[in-house]
Amino acid sequence: MKAKKHLLIKLASGISAFLVVGYFGISAYAGHTLSKPNRCFDPLKASVFAVPPENVTFRTPDGVEIAGWFIP
Repeated sequence: MKAKKHLLIKLASGISAFLVVGYFGISAYAGHTLSKPNRCFDPLKASVFAVPPENVTFRTPDGVEIAGWFIP
């Protein structure tokens, strides 16, 4: 009886740990996928502009570098 109860506790603990790890894994994957947008502008295919865009970078006062395009 005691061995059966001990086995049941181990089994419940293992299933619980598996579910917790799965929950956090799926949450991390969804968070990463949903918070990283895909770049949809291709400057090489920008035929709608009269002048091709130029790559530019700016450094903010706190030291972060921002990249973008300049379309004159």
